[in-house]
Amino acid sequence: MKVRAVSWTVAMAYTGFLLGGNGSPSFDSLSISEALLGALTGILLAIMFIIRAKRRHT
Repeated sequence: MKVRAVSWTVAMAYTGFLLGGNGSPSFDSLSISEALLGALTGILLAIMFIIRAKRRHT
């Protein structure tokens, strides 16, 4: 289950980083904040799916 949490966090952080750049190759504070927001979203999604899997399993 930890693998799922890590993979969701990394995937969403990368997605946030890509969307924050809007096609520009520059690395600025907007890119960092979008990556952090993506990572937060990934953590929340991972928690949601882990809770759902535990509920279904029992």
